[in-house]
Amino acid sequence: MTTTGRSESINAFIKRFINSHICLSDFVKQVDVAIDDIKQKEEHDIVSAKCKGSNAKFMSPLQEQAHSVLTHFSFQKFQKEFERFAQYSIDHENDNVFVLRFYKDINRKHEVFWDGKIATCSCKHFEFWGVLCRHILSIFIHKDCHENPFQLFAITVVSSSTN
Repeated sequence: MTTTGRSESINAFIKRFINSHICLSDFVKQVDVAIDDIKQKEEHDIVSAKCKGSNAKFMSPLQEQAHSVLTHFSFQKFQKEFERFAQYSIDHENDNVFVLRFYKDINRKHEVFWDGKIATCSCKHFEFWGVLCRHILSIFIHKDCHENPFQLFAITVVSSSTN
């Protein structure tokens, strides 16, 4: 969430409790109730996610691994990327550099570097969200990489931020 978005979200949250006739003690009590409500919803979401996790037998090895290491929010983002990896095909490859193109627009291309240890993509989705992009996932699937790529990405963030 951007700083502006976060600020607006907090303002909207607080405005639910403030009017010109409220005293500070009532405001504090109402905020406490609201925070308790948020905590209950979070706990409910966690339990729901665990129950839904029983459908893991339908997931690919990459999805299963992501499910076990990512937060619920991050896993949802990962799932959206995973659903879209098949929309890209390899236009050409040169050693460890792959150029992918979007199936509807041959001019929409992304460059992925992957040497088996480090993967980066020109879209910078991983650096921004901390979740693998559809382009890197497409290369993983193409190269039959189904084992533990997530530990490799701690190296990716460090190496790409030093460039």
